[in-house]
Amino acid sequence: MTSAAEGRIVCVGDALVDVIVRVGELPQRGRSVWGPPPVRVAGGTAANVAAGLAHLGRAVAFVGRVGEDDNGRFLTDDLRARGVDVEGVVRDPAAATGVAISLVEPDGERTFLACALGAAQTRLADEDVVLLCAQTPAAVFLTGLLLLEEPARRTTRRLAARLHEAGITTYFDPNVRHPSAIMPPPLREAMQALAGMADVVLAGEEEIHDLGLAPRPGQCFAIKRGARGAHLWIGGTSAFAVKGHAVDVVDATGAGDAFAAAFIAAYQDGQSEREALAFANAAAALSVKHLGARAMPDRDAVTRLLHLPEEESIG
Repeated sequence: MTSAAEGRIVCVGDALVDVIVRVGELPQRGRSVWGPPPVRVAGGTAANVAAGLAHLGRAVAFVGRVGEDDNGRFLTDDLRARGVDVEGVVRDPAAATGVAISLVEPDGERTFLACALGAAQTRLADEDVVLLCAQTPAAVFLTGLLLLEEPARRTTRRLAARLHEAGITTYFDPNVRHPSAIMPPPLREAMQALAGMADVVLAGEEEIHDLGLAPRPGQCFAIKRGARGAHLWIGGTSAFAVKGHAVDVVDATGAGDAFAAAFIAAYQDGQSEREALAFANAAAALSVKHLGARAMPDRDAVTRLLHLPEEESIG
């Protein structure tokens, strides 16, 4: 990355290939189901958020590792075509690009098979992120998927500490895929540590509960509730909610990433927490009307859905 990155939002983390398979129902153990041919699309939490921010008109860069393979080229080309700075993408010849297989049922619900253990994104190193703090980005987005394996876990914790010390606004999405009962203690502790250092935590209700998280004074938690909307909790002060929007669901893949990108874009544009929450909630609702994780709506579509958002005080 160069000095041109100053003022940009930087998304650090995973870029994965999503293989989407539409199924009438999930197969029983030892059985099979038939469906149409799969669709390959670009995915990965941090890469999706970067693409969403670019779609909303923000200057954004992605930093992370992909394999020196066809999938890695596919992901890098996709980000570049969407207007994301990919100078910080490292093509790793020693590891493959991760793949996530998404089985999408008729109601849009997804079941994932993540083929990403030991993949390129887990090899994020200090030298990959060393310029971030020195170049003073406007904000940095981090994802908990970087905490699943070393050395990415160690690299990410060090980076988060440096960002916190430098006073750089940091957003964190835990993106937990482990039930709390089976979450390895080192992963749980790392998730809690990053959440504690972030300025804004973007998470689902179950993640907040499973990790035992609560905002410190002045810290913002934007909490996703799916079809029930979202609520925001500011430590030491107040909380409020926005209701869900009734939409026809095609594919819920990436709805949380659309929420994160929209919240970050609105908040960095100077909107209040309340306004950013309503904007993110509407963007996530619109994103599920289309197939794939990068179905971010444009600002006009979100504004049309919002009209005058009804907000419900919860304390």
